[in-house]
Amino acid sequence: MSQERPRDEATTAALQLAAHVRSLDEAGPLWWLSFCDPSRPKGQQLLGVSIVQATDSAAAVAKAHRLGCNPGGEVALWSLPIGAAFIPAEMIGRLVPPAEVPAFDAAIWHLVDGH
Repeated sequence: MSQERPRDEATTAALQLAAHVRSLDEAGPLWWLSFCDPSRPKGQQLLGVSIVQATDSAAAVAKAHRLGCNPGGEVALWSLPIGAAFIPAEMIGRLVPPAEVPAFDAAIWHLVDGH
């Protein structure tokens, strides 16, 4: 009869992290959503961007609406080539205003490139 060996704290923490990463991956990819209003003057059309995690593009738009990070207008979106475990939680599920988009964009792509 085999007995289960006691786990040390590091092993337990590693197993918990692996389970958390698996659960994030099962929730779907991250989606970058860019919102604009083409009826506004050039240079003022961007309404903001957000990142959400969803199973597909339609679910991403719906989730952004539910979370309050969809300001309306037209949306362009694409899945990010990085898992949710590698993006800080405070960067997901919020509307990034136009003035903050360049810095936000640079921060996200720095995380993607470093992955």
